[in-house]
Amino acid sequence: MKYVLPLFLSLLFTACNDSNENTKVTTQENNTQVIAQTNTTVASVNAAPSEISGEAIFNKCKSCHGNSAEKKALDSSAIIKGWEVSKIEEALKGYQNGTYGASMKHLMAAQAKGLSEEEIKKVALYIHSL
Repeated sequence: MKYVLPLFLSLLFTACNDSNENTKVTTQENNTQVIAQTNTTVASVNAAPSEISGEAIFNKCKSCHGNSAEKKALDSSAIIKGWEVSKIEEALKGYQNGTYGASMKHLMAAQAKGLSEEEIKKVALYIHSL
């Protein structure tokens, strides 16, 4: 998206400059290359595995669940320390799709929403290891 404005301005100035037809062709070719490179970059970013660790993901959970997942979040949730990896994964995926949770459902849905499947696996393994 950050290439849209420069691309638009480049096309605008190119269209306004009818004195040199070669410049238009070169600019259009360059813009096509920029668009192709941008699409490749976006695809690469989307396909790249997450470099974030389970511990780093869990850091945002500590304020409610405790440093070792030993607390009831906001005195309402279950203690998640000792849960099996599959149970943690199921809970996080359930929060994402709205099929899991009780009083903390809305809060946890927002927390789990941005996690990829890989990140869910990493944080589940980390929590299980505590």
